Amino acid sequence: MNTHISKFKSNMILAVGIIGLATFTAGLPVDSHITRNILFAVGAVLLTISSFWEKEYFFSCLEVIAFIAAILALCQVGSTASSIVMAVLTVVTIAFMSRIRKIDTRLCLGILGLVLLTAGIIFATNLIMIAAGVVLCIYSWLSLRAGYKVGWVFLVLNIIFTAVAVFSTIQYLA
Repeated sequence: MNTHISKFKSNMILAVGIIGLATFTAGLPVDSHITRNILFAVGAVLLTISSFWEKEYFFSCLEVIAFIAAILALCQVGSTASSIVMAVLTVVTIAFMSRIRKIDTRLCLGILGLVLLTAGIIFATNLIMIAAGVVLCIYSWLSLRAGYKVGWVFLVLNIIFTAVAVFSTIQYLA
């Protein structure tokens, strides 16, 4: 546990993160475009709150991007405009994280995962999404090892994300 938060707050962070994870994950099998993206948006907000509360700002930025991506999809914004927004958000996140945190292996992995995730979304390619998921799983594990309990939530989320991308790729190839 990080020394800057109490045990109660740490447990609340984890609870909010788990609820966010459950909400976000509940959207995966949903066929309804509207319901799926609402679940993604609500889950992303809860995950943002939990990571921000624990001061794991990279995950906060990542979930803000996920929230905006869900809103763009919900509003059926065109792929060109969505791609531009995603690319700009990625650059802004990299610049922001580079200013507030020491550049180390963990941050470099997080940035690589974010860039791969953005590329996977822009190019709608599951193989890139799989790579992004694997890199973000490693980042999540390193975050957990750095003392962030919310790392568990994001590790599970990224394992699920990677598994879904693998499953979709297998279905596509079959």
